[in-house]
Amino acid sequence: MRFDSALSTNLNSIVMESFKEIDYKELTSVQKESYAFCQIQAVMSKRGWLEFHRLNDDHNGADWVSFHIDGKTERFQQKSRFTLSPKYYGIGLKVMVYSFADDSVYMYDHDDNFDAWEEKRMGAKVYKDDFLRSKTIPSFAIVNIIK
Repeated sequence: MRFDSALSTNLNSIVMESFKEIDYKELTSVQKESYAFCQIQAVMSKRGWLEFHRLNDDHNGADWVSFHIDGKTERFQQKSRFTLSPKYYGIGLKVMVYSFADDSVYMYDHDDNFDAWEEKRMGAKVYKDDFLRSKTIPSFAIVNIIK
């Protein structure tokens, strides 16, 4: 099939318009969560996690279940910042954090880090619901403690 070059150029510009980069800051909170999930998937797939099944309503604390090419299955919770909570303790979750600020993905085992957490050294706040969260992107100290 042959296209006229003017028609081809016009079609190309129409197609490329739909692949134009977006401004993350202009997304809604739900769109930001989906964007972060896609970024996390891209990083995980390079490491052998090729199947992702999103779950409704934080099923048993997990946002999704992933399957590795070597047969491992893990349950993941997605967060926008480093977070530890008693409600996630003891249920075997890995936590994934996408940081727009430095375009990085962080993964940590929730229970291992919950046990190791030292509030003052990490500069976290204790909230009424007993969550421990970093104020912004993971600090150097947090990144060093993430296992």
